[in-house]
Amino acid sequence: MPDRLRVALIAGVLGRGGAEKQLLASAKALVSSGCEVELFTLTAGGCYADAFSALGIVPRCVGRSGFRLRRISTLTHQLRRFRPHVVHSGHGYANLYAGCAGRAVSSLVIGSLRGSYSGSLREYGPWSRILFRLPHALVTNSQQAYEDVLRHGAVRKDRLYLLPNAIEVPPHEPLRAARPRRNEIRAIFVGRLVSGKRLDRFLAALAIARKSDRRIRGVIAGDGPEMNAARRMASELDLVAGNAVTFLGACDHIQHQLDAADFLVFTSEDEGLPNAVLEAMASGLPVITTAAGDAARVVTHGTSGFVVEDGAPDRIAQYMVRLAGCPDTTALMGMAGRRAVAADYSAELLPRRLLGIYGDLAFRRRADRVLQLVRSLELSTALSPKAA
Repeated sequence: MPDRLRVALIAGVLGRGGAEKQLLASAKALVSSGCEVELFTLTAGGCYADAFSALGIVPRCVGRSGFRLRRISTLTHQLRRFRPHVVHSGHGYANLYAGCAGRAVSSLVIGSLRGSYSGSLREYGPWSRILFRLPHALVTNSQQAYEDVLRHGAVRKDRLYLLPNAIEVPPHEPLRAARPRRNEIRAIFVGRLVSGKRLDRFLAALAIARKSDRRIRGVIAGDGPEMNAARRMASELDLVAGNAVTFLGACDHIQHQLDAADFLVFTSEDEGLPNAVLEAMASGLPVITTAAGDAARVVTHGTSGFVVEDGAPDRIAQYMVRLAGCPDTTALMGMAGRRAVAADYSAELLPRRLLGIYGDLAFRRRADRVLQLVRSLELSTALSPKAA
């Protein structure tokens, strides 16, 4: 049987999060390209475990012990059996395990920086430099993080790559312009309820907006440690009475909520490239966003939504009222955003982007056999109907 490019994906967890969703997208892209893929996790279970298994990739947990050295040893043993050409980490802290074990078996190792450079420094402290430099190359999912890494000299440019998030764009454009005028306008917030997502801004803006247009109500899709504080704030702002805001908790089928919404309000303080923004735009929703991470690069102010640089709730509220009162403008902005996401962030672009990174790294590291395998896959991908 001819040799195929073998890729080992390393994940910390398979929970409900943007990094895990993108890891699954990468697995689909690699499998569709003809790669042989295995997934190794530091913890067992997780909501995405079944989705990987459905691809024929059964997650292999190497993290039953809490000792890092034992986990690295177990992972190294598993990789020796699989003999991957490429080891690709999907989480920042998993770079340690991918780097040590991948180098031990002479694979090309790619680490990931999810989110912002400053956020990584806060989370990992002095470990950050090790997590960035231990792999042979580092991939960021946002242009902002890419530029920050270079500016601070954390990784050389020849070892740094940009791999934007990839989103499944619904095949049919939503007919939001044909909706009848309703007595309810839904502003949706999507994200894990942690301090950096600044749900307080969303709630404050919602309360202000409802003073001008009582049809506006908020829908909050997500769970997390800030849930109780958010509920208290909603009560203090009189949003609980009259069903002005709904807390959905964790949502397995977020697409249903996006389809029922009128626009997304994204209020984060610190981000990479937010999946929530891309998914909302792919669903034909205009987006009101802060300038966190690459959000302001994705959302074109006045065309596909509005960018509030400082995240001021009163300015967010102004745009909420504006969209609520102009259904035709809302529909046009939604369609513009959908086209932009389809052009630059569609999942159909991911196979070639991944193979491009693997091929360039193989060329730079003089891994001739890996380069040969990548080029053969790139050729077959380019000739496939989807790549046309």
